[in-house]
Amino acid sequence: MNIKPVRKSSLSYYYNLSMAPLALKQTSSDVDVLHTKNAQITFEIDGLPRPNITWLFNGNPIQPSAKYQMEARYQIILNVNKTDFVDSGTYTAVIEYGIEKLKVPVKMTVKGTSMSPMRGTEASLSPQAQWSPTGITVAGGHGQGGALNQLNAPCGLFVDKDGTVYIADYFNNRVVAWPSGATSGQVVAGGNGAGNGLNQLYFPTDMVADRRTDSLLICDRINRRVVRWPHRNGTHGEIVLSNIDCWGLTIDYYGFLYVSDFRKEEVQRYKVGDPKGTVVAGGNGQGDRLDQLHWPSFLFVTQDQSVYVGDSSNNRVVKWTKGAQTAELVAGGNGKGSAMNQVNNACGVVVDRMSTVYVAEFENPRVMRWPQESSVGDVVAGGNGEGYGANQLSHSYGLSFDRNGDLYVTDHTNFRVQKFELISS
Repeated sequence: MNIKPVRKSSLSYYYNLSMAPLALKQTSSDVDVLHTKNAQITFEIDGLPRPNITWLFNGNPIQPSAKYQMEARYQIILNVNKTDFVDSGTYTAVIEYGIEKLKVPVKMTVKGTSMSPMRGTEASLSPQAQWSPTGITVAGGHGQGGALNQLNAPCGLFVDKDGTVYIADYFNNRVVAWPSGATSGQVVAGGNGAGNGLNQLYFPTDMVADRRTDSLLICDRINRRVVRWPHRNGTHGEIVLSNIDCWGLTIDYYGFLYVSDFRKEEVQRYKVGDPKGTVVAGGNGQGDRLDQLHWPSFLFVTQDQSVYVGDSSNNRVVKWTKGAQTAELVAGGNGKGSAMNQVNNACGVVVDRMSTVYVAEFENPRVMRWPQESSVGDVVAGGNGEGYGANQLSHSYGLSFDRNGDLYVTDHTNFRVQKFELISS
């Protein structure tokens, strides 16, 4: 039997099969499909009799169901309906003709619908891009407190596609959402006092959106857990990971969760729903070698699954390429200080499409930009001394872009979030 591919699209593969002694002539091809879309693999058959067909997913037999629809008459068809990230893998058609058997594998990858990583931007930014030197307060700014127009030591944040800012409101033990232009926030998780109940948080440090399940994943620091809360109208959460000293977390293009553990001095990657993770950064004890971390804080993951870590007590940002045993220094690493080649307590980290790194420094009231392979950075926000002015910051903490390239900073001890608008890309 000869098999030759005759047509392909991003969702479908078609093959001509003609009956002959089994021989495979096939170019290796992968199927990419957007999350929630349907995918199809189709073999077109010439000749009789029809072979017997079975299907495997990652080596395990699959049966017809609402997820998998199969046909083996004039065409051999496998439909994978409403794809989820867990549907990524190898689908193998086992073709039996008499005493002969042939296995034809096709790899399918389910990808997220957003082309920019969590906290990233769709804007094209040059290393000379400029932001307004004066920030706009988009959340908080009414002093320290627990009212809905206030924040109390905000930590991590991210900006959703519609411009809503989500903030880990640390001492208020809640996550709040501030729609664009709003004068007060909405509690979307916690807000029921400090505690370990499923309707409570205790010093949350960071959170991300899991669009696969329309939920929020939250670092619940004192409770040593990661919890999931429904994105809308949630009254309580569920525990996703326990016994973990989480500080920062993010989710990648493929739906994998990354969590920094500041006690174990490592970052682990998890398939959501699986409590067993894989170390992707650090894990070699506390230290300043390039295979070590010292209090990893916030994270950024690119589409190729490179992990950027705010290595806070090492005063640097490091990049761990997927599968690497050691990191690459991308910002700081020259001791604690305020010089242009230094970082003082690295916290929020974001990376643009040019691989330029942006870092919020907790002990320097500024956000710095470090172009790829640069040994020095430059200030893009703050840098005018500690204070409450629109051009100042006080313990800059979390960091996020929006889709337009505007930069958002949690101004920790000014109890506000500042937006610095992009004025030149």
